[in-house]
Amino acid sequence: MAQQNTARIRQKKRQQLILVLIMLLLMGGGAYAFMGMQKKPAPVQAQRPAGYIAIPKVTRDIAIGGRISSNLIRISFVPPERVPSDALIAPDQYIGRYVTRSIPAGDYLRESDVAVSGAPGTYSGLAKTGYRVVVLSAAMFPGSIFSLKVGDRIDLLSIGRPTGAGNAANLPPALPPSVAGTQPGAGRAERQRAMQAAGAGRGLAADATSATLVAENAEVMAIPIPNQRRGRNRNTALDTEFIVLQMLPQDAHVTTLAAATGANMRYVFRPFNDEMRLTESKPLEPTTRMPRAKADPNTVMMIYGTEAQAQSAFMHPEVYSR
Repeated sequence: MAQQNTARIRQKKRQQLILVLIMLLLMGGGAYAFMGMQKKPAPVQAQRPAGYIAIPKVTRDIAIGGRISSNLIRISFVPPERVPSDALIAPDQYIGRYVTRSIPAGDYLRESDVAVSGAPGTYSGLAKTGYRVVVLSAAMFPGSIFSLKVGDRIDLLSIGRPTGAGNAANLPPALPPSVAGTQPGAGRAERQRAMQAAGAGRGLAADATSATLVAENAEVMAIPIPNQRRGRNRNTALDTEFIVLQMLPQDAHVTTLAAATGANMRYVFRPFNDEMRLTESKPLEPTTRMPRAKADPNTVMMIYGTEAQAQSAFMHPEVYSR
């Protein structure tokens, strides 16, 4: 009887072990099947139709100063007659470079949209050839700065007070040059003081206000972000508390000097594709006649046949002596 009980116990243990192994196998198979279902299928590479050209397009919005990577690009195939003449096609023309303007999703890349090879993702690297970048404090645009958008074209005016107009002692202190010309993120305390000065009321009476056009056709490269969006949902690579403008060199220097005086700034919107300057240089043309020389009273006209000559009316001393 003891041997039979021992055999039954061993048989039960073997049955329990087999059940455990079966359960482990079922659990492992279920997990494998689940993981297989969750695995994403490999993307199918689109086949280029015969005679079509591969054009890279961006998959989502790229803000100015953003760097182009392969996961931001998809390939679109178009017939040759629909290929833009300025489109970038080779990957080495755009991969790893920074964009010089905000590019919307679905747009193709142009040569003017990307910085040159090796250029940094800074304002110097993003500036177009022949242009300059000016960084201005938002305090210089009280109450209107957030109406600007990246890519806008504006004419910039400096608002000031003529010498001797009104009481100059009532004017708020001028903004320090470090506020108007530093790189973004610098001089936060100075920026706050400048904002307080602007909020204290820098508005001037209409009869004692002057405006100077300091820049024409300036392009907005970056704008301040409202306080409710700071720290989250930042969609610009050049997040800044300043307004950044790209303009011609002569306008950039005048704008910087105007900013150093502490004058308020105002702007006028203009068409983004307007490359014409308001004040074109023209050659000077004479508008009056040059006066004729007065006749010399000591000369007389001597006529010799068909020719006339002016000669002195006084005889030469040696002739007179004869």
